Amino acid sequence: MRHQAVLVLGFVLLAPMMACGDTLEPLSEIDATVAAKVVEERVAEATVEAKLQAMAKTIVEATAQAVPTATPIPPSPTPIPVPKIFTDSGQSFGNSGSVSIAKGDLDSDSQQPTSLPSPALPDKLKHPRLDSRLNKLVGQIGSRSAADIAGSAPVSIGDLVAVTIRLSHNSSSTVDFLKSVGAIVANVGIDYIETYTPVTVLVPLAEKDGVLKVEAIIPSEPAVTDQ
Repeated sequence: MRHQAVLVLGFVLLAPMMACGDTLEPLSEIDATVAAKVVEERVAEATVEAKLQAMAKTIVEATAQAVPTATPIPPSPTPIPVPKIFTDSGQSFGNSGSVSIAKGDLDSDSQQPTSLPSPALPDKLKHPRLDSRLNKLVGQIGSRSAADIAGSAPVSIGDLVAVTIRLSHNSSSTVDFLKSVGAIVANVGIDYIETYTPVTVLVPLAEKDGVLKVEAIIPSEPAVTDQ
């Protein structure tokens, strides 16, 4: 009985040892396999990382070649303050940096074109229907004798002045008026009358109805013939 108990106890003690002895070999094989896989994964990761670094380096180099190097812009020089100019009646130079120039200097030195003086207009005739020569003659009435005044005309007889009367109508009434004042009617046309008229009646003649203009007759120059 005692012998049987010893055998049972020994069997109980040997059973765990046998179990442990059977599992030692499989555990060591599993650890080696896992370690090998870990090494392979790390090698693969290192390879991938190296490839990524190489690609990144290539991209950086290509970008550096594509983008030109920007030329640095030199700093702008410090601006020089310009003195202010004031238009005044005189010139003053002080420590304030301002310059005052007279208006006259600006006008004389400016490049603006100066306006030319307009041509003098002829004097307005006092009697518009008389030409300029006859206006001068009648302007002397009262200061000189009629004969002297008429003598200043281009063509005259005594105190009579040779004139051409331009008419719009009513030539017969004008002829009657001329005869009534002592004029000599030399020629009557459709719209004109040639006559020797007293210098003193030139103004009332020009104011007659139908009279457009009274002009002094200018003698024609004789033609020059070759000998």
